[in-house]
Amino acid sequence: MLKLLMLCAFIALTFDLILSTPEERQTSWIKGCAIATAVLIVASVGSFVDWRKEIYFIKSRTETNSKNVCRVLRNGVIETLHHNDLHVGDVIMVEYGMSIPVDGFVF
Repeated sequence: MLKLLMLCAFIALTFDLILSTPEERQTSWIKGCAIATAVLIVASVGSFVDWRKEIYFIKSRTETNSKNVCRVLRNGVIETLHHNDLHVGDVIMVEYGMSIPVDGFVF
C-alpha cells in the first residue's frame, strides 16, 4: 500500500507541475509532497513499532532462555547447566514443575 501511495505522490507531483499554469506552480507541489510526507510518517511509525516489538521479543527470549537450567550429575559432581550443554551420560535431577529437555530413561 505504501508503494502505491508513493507512486501516487510521484504522479500527482509530476502532473501538477507539468499541467499547471505558471501562477499555480507555486502551490501545485503541495498535494504530492503532502502524500509523500504522510507515507514517510506512516512508514517511520510502523518501523519504530516493529523495532520495539523486536527488542521486547529478544528480551523475552533471553529471559526464558536463561531459565532453562537444570541440575546435572556429571563425573560424580552436581553442576547447574544450561540445557544446551547436556551430554550423553549426564544424569538430570528432575524437580517438580521442570520441563525435561532430553529423551532418556527415568530411574
